Amino acid sequence: MNIGILDWLNENSKGDYPMSKDIGIKGVIVDASFIQFDDFVPVLKTIKVQETEITFTIQFDKATTTVTVTKSEYTFGIVKKVTLTGNRYVGSLTFGNGIATLFADYLNKTVTVNAAFSPITVCSILSTSGVYSIETFNDVVVIDTDDSGVATLFFTINGNTVKWNAVGLPAEPEVAINPLKTINGAAAKNNALTLKDSTLIKFTPNFGALVVSLVNSPLNDNIAPTSNYA
Repeated sequence: MNIGILDWLNENSKGDYPMSKDIGIKGVIVDASFIQFDDFVPVLKTIKVQETEITFTIQFDKATTTVTVTKSEYTFGIVKKVTLTGNRYVGSLTFGNGIATLFADYLNKTVTVNAAFSPITVCSILSTSGVYSIETFNDVVVIDTDDSGVATLFFTINGNTVKWNAVGLPAEPEVAINPLKTINGAAAKNNALTLKDSTLIKFTPNFGALVVSLVNSPLNDNIAPTSNYA
């Protein structure tokens, strides 16, 4: 058996981090970090070079968007955060000295790349986890979004802001009612009074009404209130 010496392997020989393969222009995107659904790996579609800016078109899990680096703002190591419609953050890109090469050698050209980024740049989350939209995925308990006042628990969404309402208010009665104030100097608590029988007065519920009677009245007369109270 012959013992040989193995050459070191270049881990970037089949790629050009953070890309999955060599795109022919070195040092353009030198680092990347993404948050995507269901293991989707973003794809760099095209690079458009103009006199004052370079536009990168990237396909993400839910949409294709553009990232622009202007000539006036460029410095080595500039970082661009990437968001989709609705301000959903999907990651960031770090650009290197290859930007200067693009401005010098590819002016007024569009380079078709169609190369995926390296999978190790992606942090994946499940699309059914509810972090994307609580109205879309079945793993999230369905909550009524009716804000007409009928539902006691609902929410409304405005961009990244979710407003919850967990208060149910009863409908106003068609006929105005008089709130309880006092009876014999006893103030109402939460619009309610506790009434107890005594040796003189008996209180009897009667289908939503209250009968107030004198006890041992020889004429069996009833004492009827002059107003209806809730």
